[in-house]
Amino acid sequence: MDPSTRFPLRTLLLWLPATALVCFPAVGLILGWHVLRIQEHALALFSLWFYLTILAWMFVSARRAGLSLRTLLGPWPHSEQWLDVGVAPALHLAFSGTLMLAAFSWLARFAPHWLGKLLGNNKAFDLGGTPVLAQWLLIAVLAPIVEELFFRGILLHRAIRHWGATRGLLATSLLFGALHMNPIGIFAFGLLLGVLYLRTRSLWVTTFAHLLNNTLPLLAMAAPHEPGGAVEPFPEALFARMLPMTTLLAVAMAVAIAGMLRSRWPHAAVSLPWAPNAG
Repeated sequence: MDPSTRFPLRTLLLWLPATALVCFPAVGLILGWHVLRIQEHALALFSLWFYLTILAWMFVSARRAGLSLRTLLGPWPHSEQWLDVGVAPALHLAFSGTLMLAAFSWLARFAPHWLGKLLGNNKAFDLGGTPVLAQWLLIAVLAPIVEELFFRGILLHRAIRHWGATRGLLATSLLFGALHMNPIGIFAFGLLLGVLYLRTRSLWVTTFAHLLNNTLPLLAMAAPHEPGGAVEPFPEALFARMLPMTTLLAVAMAVAIAGMLRSRWPHAAVSLPWAPNAG
């Protein structure tokens, strides 16, 4: 039997509410119920519970399937593979950044009122009250480990077994993007990580790339800044004039990602790292 089928997703759907019924009352009793009412603390605790529950489910399922952690993770990256560890997140962050600038330019030109609402309501994943080290451990260490084991290590195997390499990569990357707040950029990043995994047969490669990808924005947000300074108004007129340049930059980065994907895309039968071969 294909070991990837021994990871029943329906069981995970039972694990999530079952562990929530235990974990959150325990946190409330130990740390005080007020902790769960503080937005940034509640979000951090929710994320921690979510990732640890999925990690525990994967370890139990892997044990039942007779798979060791070493088998799941694959070989340590070779010297030449470290370049991809840096290139993949660099391409993704550049593409996502230019895509955001292009979106701002289009909104500033054609729907400035929507841009004002978007900027006024932008409180995406604010963990401002959580210590910086705890944020890094949660967002840049735990999240990449769990997401790479789940999306590339398990789902991609099953998807390729059912649908083949191309549709498997597209399906798992679409789901990966849909579960994040930057779906287009994360979809592209998921494709990059997927082809790197199939090429290197190592989750270490994709996990380190994912860790670097999540660390760089945290470093930028943690940079010293003047507290309580005046908030400058958003320059809608400037962004409206920059529309051709920002659009061209976004297209250029999309072409760069497409070029990397094309050079590494699996065109022949795929030998999966730890499951029987799939076409």
